[in-house]
Amino acid sequence: MEFDDPLPPPDHRSSLLTVMLTLIGGSLFLVILFITCGGFIIPIGAIVAGVAVIGVIHYLLWGHSLSEAVADEREQHEATDPMADDDWPEERFSSRRL
Repeated sequence: MEFDDPLPPPDHRSSLLTVMLTLIGGSLFLVILFITCGGFIIPIGAIVAGVAVIGVIHYLLWGHSLSEAVADEREQHEATDPMADDDWPEERFSSRRL
């Protein structure tokens, strides 16, 4: 197979199988965790979900606007950085080679 050959189309059947097995395994893990902890996992899950919601709100309020505010400075730094060598051929990092 040459590097210029197009990749075969993705196999959606294997992707669906991976997702389904992950969901079944994760559900089984949660049921076992619920049984062993005697239901105490629900408040812990609520706390974890609350922290995740606070993190998303924090990103929406500060992180996204800060990323946009420093975008010009980041582009200028990337343009003047001698170590940022983007002239490498793409096939060196291609997953098709592995």
